[in-house]
Amino acid sequence: FWRGVSWQWGQVSHQGLSVLYGRINPPEDAVWPGPAGQLPGIVAVIGPGGPLAFARSALIEETSATPGGRPELVRIVVREAGLDLQMEARVEGIIRTRLGGGPGLGAGGARDFLQLRASYRVIGKIGDEAVDFTAPGAAETFRARSPRTLTPQALGQ
Repeated sequence: FWRGVSWQWGQVSHQGLSVLYGRINPPEDAVWPGPAGQLPGIVAVIGPGGPLAFARSALIEETSATPGGRPELVRIVVREAGLDLQMEARVEGIIRTRLGGGPGLGAGGARDFLQLRASYRVIGKIGDEAVDFTAPGAAETFRARSPRTLTPQALGQ
């Protein structure tokens, strides 16, 4: 049932505060026409006593030096439900798992599952409390694999 499903998510913690963001992307044949990448993301903030805030309209952008290349920066912006946060995750390391092609995986089908180690910069407000910190965190995402990215050198490994 998860064939063709992908996701983007990440998490960072600092001094008892945990920020989790994410988005699930259904396979192309399971959504209305239009780019699945336009689905909004969510952000949840959890403190020592439990949930502090939850937003349903986060912007999650991944940038790479080359189209379809390894992610270098993940930018998360949310301004909703008492949250006004800007987060940037600078990718420091990647574990790449190659996934095969098959039905429901779109054109070409082959893709890579990426687990990221990143340094997060978090600035903004959670309710009335200002936050401004840098901390290590993790993230996961996917990349379609084109024929030119099949060599270890092209994969950045």
